[in-house]
Amino acid sequence: MWALFWALLCMFLSGVAAHSFENIEADTLYDRSIKQTIQKEFIVGLQMLKAQADALNMQVREKDIKALQQYMYEKAYLIGRCADKAITLGKTVSEKIVFEGYVKGCVETHLKFKQELASAKWTWSMSLCANRSKIFLVSRDANKPYEFLEDEGIVRGMGVMMSAIDYVALKECFDKRTERDKVLDQMR
Repeated sequence: MWALFWALLCMFLSGVAAHSFENIEADTLYDRSIKQTIQKEFIVGLQMLKAQADALNMQVREKDIKALQQYMYEKAYLIGRCADKAITLGKTVSEKIVFEGYVKGCVETHLKFKQELASAKWTWSMSLCANRSKIFLVSRDANKPYEFLEDEGIVRGMGVMMSAIDYVALKECFDKRTERDKVLDQMR
């Protein structure tokens, strides 16, 4: 009985995630240049946590390290998704897309959106969008967290390494909410 439960759960979790980007070029960027950038930022973040802890004459808290890991993974995935969108637009709409400018603007837009969510009053349709945009990464998946962002404390028996929010998908879902959904949200 438990074996069936775990097998179904693993099948569900592996079916939820966007296991790779639409374009192989974005997967390559994720595995190379984005990884290098995130690794540098992660090291700076760890150094800042250490400096803060030293100033307070205490140890760096594990929960702060985990929060930094989660933030850096979500940022890496966001950069990858924005690069993927830029590549798709370049292939389908116009080759004149300024890749770096598009990616930078996309990342800024979605990080601002993420901050706005922190103070937003959550509604029914917003919760549905959030559930649809949550990705669960299984150890065999593409675009999983980089080894330096992995959390050894997360249960690995099921192969689940980390979950994250796909802010590109979340914003797209929010933007597509109908006026009816918005009115119903105000009534609930």
